[in-house]
Amino acid sequence: MVDQTERRAPNRPATVRPVTPKQRAAQAARTGGEPTLEFADMVPYDAYVQASALHKMQHPLSSDPGEMSFLMVSQIMELYFGLTCHELRETQRLVRADQIWARWPHCAEPSCTWRGSTPPGRACAG
Repeated sequence: MVDQTERRAPNRPATVRPVTPKQRAAQAARTGGEPTLEFADMVPYDAYVQASALHKMQHPLSSDPGEMSFLMVSQIMELYFGLTCHELRETQRLVRADQIWARWPHCAEPSCTWRGSTPPGRACAG
């Protein structure tokens, strides 16, 4: 069952700032438009993407030169599987709420190619 595959990190806010145009303008005024290179905590990219957590999970068990590649490819496949589960749950939620076309309004048009009503070579209006 798809719901059993859900794996979410504990709710911890990423310290990614500024987030609004007003906050960005205020920061740019403070720094004279120069980029921020020093951060009190984590680099905002890492706080958001959590790349350091991904790198901490790479522990080869042997000295085989291909093992790190194997680990990374396997972990990437697991991440893609998680994304697929996320997308399926979101689609299921939208279908149940009868909101599927609200998500992709251009595909609700009768001219949308994938619905089979548009001649080959013509793109969906969206």
